[in-house]
Amino acid sequence: MYDKLLAAAPAEGVRFVAISRRGYPGSTPFADNEIAGLTTNDAREAFLRARGAEVAEFVSRFLEKFPLPKSGGAALMGWSLGAMPALAAVANLDALSEEAAERVRTYVHTLILHGMPPPIAPRFGEHSRAYTTPA
Repeated sequence: MYDKLLAAAPAEGVRFVAISRRGYPGSTPFADNEIAGLTTNDAREAFLRARGAEVAEFVSRFLEKFPLPKSGGAALMGWSLGAMPALAAVANLDALSEEAAERVRTYVHTLILHGMPPPIAPRFGEHSRAYTTPA
C-alpha cells in the first residue's frame, strides 16, 4: 500500500507524514507519570488530547522547517493505533498557538487513518463514521 502512495505523491505535490505512536518500538516511550492514572474516561480523554497536541505540534514544526507548496500540501497519516493520535491532532488544533494551528490548517489537506482498530473507532462517535472506510 505505501509503495503506491509514495510513488504517486511527487506527481501530485503531496508529502505524507506517517505517525508511529509513542510507545511503539523505535519511538519515544511514555514516562511513568504520563500513563499513570489512566483509569477514568476523563483521564483517557486528556491523555489522547495531549498526544494529539504533540502530533499537531510536530506537524506544524515540520512544515515550518520544510516549507511545501500550498497547492499540494501534506497528508497526515496514522496507522493502526497510531490513527488515534493522528485523528486527535486535527481535532485538537486549539491546543496550539494560533500561528501553529493556522500552518497545519493551511498545508494539511488530507487525513488518512489506515487500519484503525474497530473496537476503538466507535469511541470517537461521529468522527469514526467520517474517517473510517468500510471493509
